Amino acid sequence: MNASPDRRDDWYRRKYWSPAIERAFRERLARSRLTFHKAQYLRIQGATLIERSDPRCVRAGLALCREVIESFPDERSQHAACWNHMADAHRALGQRPEELACLRRGVECEKVYPNVTAGNALALATYLARFGVFADAAEIEASLASDSHLGERLLPLARFRIEFVRAVLADWRGDIPAAATHARQAFHAAGRRKSWMPRHASLGLVRNVPADMKSRLFDILRRAATS
Repeated sequence: MNASPDRRDDWYRRKYWSPAIERAFRERLARSRLTFHKAQYLRIQGATLIERSDPRCVRAGLALCREVIESFPDERSQHAACWNHMADAHRALGQRPEELACLRRGVECEKVYPNVTAGNALALATYLARFGVFADAAEIEASLASDSHLGERLLPLARFRIEFVRAVLADWRGDIPAAATHARQAFHAAGRRKSWMPRHASLGLVRNVPADMKSRLFDILRRAATS
């Protein structure tokens, strides 16, 4: 596919990958003078490929994000997002331990550079709650705290994840009424069709709820109704 002439950023947002496309990408990348831009272009291209869900594209995107971290160690502003993209890649490939490791690395990265956030903390809390990793509930709560303070400025997807985690935690502690409240709020967030941002109404919407998460929330509501 040829890049559209009216889109100057098409060269680092390619949705397909091949040796020829990579050669063209590398040639354009070499023209970038600043290492920041090189790292940024690599990350964006990697993230674009990971979003494709095709295993070949996901692996190529994973390699590009890994290249940012390994080849540009001083461009820390890009690292937190790279860890988050890499976690997405491992999830798409069914590599759950690697996904968890990337999220934890991303959280540590955000602690060192607090002005750079990429959603790793909330993604980590969601992972731990979703897969029943309760060895350290404090880790989940600390991760939630990084985003929950945003209140109404939370996008629907972030609100859904926070309420899902709170529902699972409350259920784990035996507080079924609280768990049910959070479950209902999670479904409410999932049903939102507009974000709070007028010019970006479709940003951060819940496109689909994974079957296991939906089943967990419904189970909480069923037990609450019969308790």
